[in-house]
Amino acid sequence: MTNSNAWQGQPGVWNTNSYLSSGIPYLTGSTLLSSSFSINNGEIKVVFPFVTRAFTVINRSAADIRLHFNSLVSGNVIGGRHYATLVDDKDSITFNMKCREFYVSLATSSADGSFELVAELTNIPSKDMFPLTGSGLTV
Repeated sequence: MTNSNAWQGQPGVWNTNSYLSSGIPYLTGSTLLSSSFSINNGEIKVVFPFVTRAFTVINRSAADIRLHFNSLVSGNVIGGRHYATLVDDKDSITFNMKCREFYVSLATSSADGSFELVAELTNIPSKDMFPLTGSGLTV
C-alpha cells in the first residue's frame, strides 16, 4: 500500500517551505527588574512554542537591554560581547533567524527595563531545533 502523501515533507529545521510561508504570530513582553540585577543581570529567558522564522524585540524603557542566545552563566556571553544592545525607548532589532529561545538582560542596574516582542513562528516544534552555541555565541 502506498502513502498518497509521501511527497509531502514533514516540517523540520531544514525544511525550506517552513520558512518561506508567512509565520504564525506570537506576541509577548516583560519587565526586567533592576532589583534582580545581582542575579544574572535580571536575565529573562524567552522560550518560543515553535521555531522562529523571524522576531523583533522593542525596548520599551530608557534602560539599556541586552539580547543574547545563551544565558549569561553559560559561556562567555558578556566577555565575548555575544549580545546586541538596545539603548533607547522604542529602539528595536529584527532577527531573521531560526531559534527556540533567547535571553534578555539589563546592561546596568540603574533602572528597570522593559521590552515587547513580535515573532513569526514556523510550524516546526521547538524540540526539533538544535542548541545555539559555539563561536560568536558562547566562545
